[in-house]
Amino acid sequence: MRPAVQQSSSTDLYTPPVPCTLCPCACGSKDAVRPKDKEAKKKVPKIFFSTRTHKQITQVTHELKRTMYSGVPMTILSSRDHTCIHPEVMRHANRNERCKELLDGKDGKTCPFYHRVHKMRDQSVLQGALGLPQAWDIEDLVRVGNRVRACPYYAARELMQDAHIVFCPYNYLLDPLIRESMEINLAGQVVVLDEAHNIEDCARESASYTLDHNRLKLARDELDGMVTNRIRPADHKPLRDFCCSLANWIQESETLLTERGFETACKVWSGKDVVGIFHGLGITPATFGLLQEETITLPTISSVVSSLLKSIFMVLDFLFRENCRFSEDYRVALQQSYTWTSQVQPDVPDAHGFFARPRSRRRQSARVKTMVLTLSFWCLNPAVAFLDLGGSVRTIVLTSGTLSPMASFSSELGVKFSIQLEANHVIGKSQVWVGTVGSGPQGKKLLATFQHTETFCFQDEVGGLLLNICHNVSKGVLCFLPSYKMLDKLRDRWTNTSLWEKLEERKTMGPCSSPGKVSEGLDFTDDNARAVVTIGIPFPNIKDLQVELKMKYNDQHCRTRGLLPGNRWCIRHKNDWGALILVDDRFRNNPNKYIAAVQQGQKRPNGKVLQGPGRLQAARPGRPGVAPLSRASRRLRGDAAVRYLLCF
Repeated sequence: MRPAVQQSSSTDLYTPPVPCTLCPCACGSKDAVRPKDKEAKKKVPKIFFSTRTHKQITQVTHELKRTMYSGVPMTILSSRDHTCIHPEVMRHANRNERCKELLDGKDGKTCPFYHRVHKMRDQSVLQGALGLPQAWDIEDLVRVGNRVRACPYYAARELMQDAHIVFCPYNYLLDPLIRESMEINLAGQVVVLDEAHNIEDCARESASYTLDHNRLKLARDELDGMVTNRIRPADHKPLRDFCCSLANWIQESETLLTERGFETACKVWSGKDVVGIFHGLGITPATFGLLQEETITLPTISSVVSSLLKSIFMVLDFLFRENCRFSEDYRVALQQSYTWTSQVQPDVPDAHGFFARPRSRRRQSARVKTMVLTLSFWCLNPAVAFLDLGGSVRTIVLTSGTLSPMASFSSELGVKFSIQLEANHVIGKSQVWVGTVGSGPQGKKLLATFQHTETFCFQDEVGGLLLNICHNVSKGVLCFLPSYKMLDKLRDRWTNTSLWEKLEERKTMGPCSSPGKVSEGLDFTDDNARAVVTIGIPFPNIKDLQVELKMKYNDQHCRTRGLLPGNRWCIRHKNDWGALILVDDRFRNNPNKYIAAVQQGQKRPNGKVLQGPGRLQAARPGRPGVAPLSRASRRLRGDAAVRYLLCF
């Protein structure tokens, strides 16, 4: 593999690349060597381009359409929620289960759309006779599927065989169960992970699983019914015994629970301790392997039970792998909580023993408080799942604008990247303004803690501050809040005080909650968001049990493995400009703790952190590194910025 780097000024006009003879793209020269037999064709690596959401994939395919590579054979892997067109399956609560039931034909029904997939298998036919555009999107494929009444979900999977580039979300590559079900083989392939700062969380989630005790008991009862009715008892009995042992141990461990908060209790074990406990239950690497084979080959159990068992066995596979190498990277938590559910009241017979209910009267449901018992297998080391991916691929490329610090990021994934690029920002010093605001227009301190957010004083000060910002920023303003609960409280208060009406006079209102995953994939380009306001500290809840365990895990391994310690844990293109306003007095009083990452930008040419005054005012135009909030800007388009790139 010969990497090539082309350096050019950001102001250069785009020039098409030289015709390629080393890859299977459509722009190759006429005399390029093309494999004719299937065995040779398999050796040509595919490019798997992965990002976090389907919305982000839409943005990528839109950019692909603007290049000379738009005609390259491609496909987009997605869930049935995005691509299923069967009316009955679309109405079902669990589309995956209903689809599998139709394909199995257990109730005498089948899926006519699945049997017409052959109409959409060929890329040239799709883009020729059926009118599928080049560099198409999911909606385009669904539109064609509706026209020819063929299944877009399975058509996309069929197109993967001859595709040169495959688009999909992260979990399709990281989650071993999804890789298996989608028949994704990454051996010798090229993987590109965009927005790679999300990879750590996604990798941990892919190697984790939370088991509901009630669902486990239902699986046990279903398997017990198979054994009782002598339906392949030799196959079902080991699985039933496994479920019985696990369910009984969970029930017995309830006595070990300790109170953690209001109506919550928990007990936490290390992965190594759980391996020892399971050994006493007869769940060992040897017996687990046999159980895993039984689950794969059994066609008689329902898809719900099969999914549950496969998820448990996936976690056990990681725990038992390589002589329990990763057992210390797991924490197993038994948690007890309560939830309110709706239960339909049973009909009561009359004096003669008959059940009668008028047709006009529906059965009434009642809200019932029920206890929920869950067993969570939490992977705290993303390298557990990422090494499973990185061990077979030809090349992995990770790109993002926020991978710093890169040393700890590499340590978290357990991979040393042979090629690392950390570029300067594409924007100039005067194109971004970053400031902290610790008090509102009336001089009242702003602390977005639970005690203060409940007061009208805090709510009114935040509202006044936002109104002030909306007066100073002529274009769009994006406001992030810590939770939906706070969003509802502020909206109710501002509606009662007529402040909401004043805000609507200036802007179209639509605040967002949780500035992390919710905002990703939403395209707030150019004038849609010239200022971003963050209310409170946008960190995970440190009282959350999983966050607490991860922080302790990082503290334990920060010196030996170079992980980021637990206590340290918006620009879009080169012509962009805007302001980032951090609203909370803690930003101002303790900047080393809360805005260390932003302050690090001061070491780079365009970083700037300012202490904002109580009343937000437009910054002076001549001040170095500061752009006035009300400055007009020409709406120019530029290439998206990738500041960090890692390869191996």
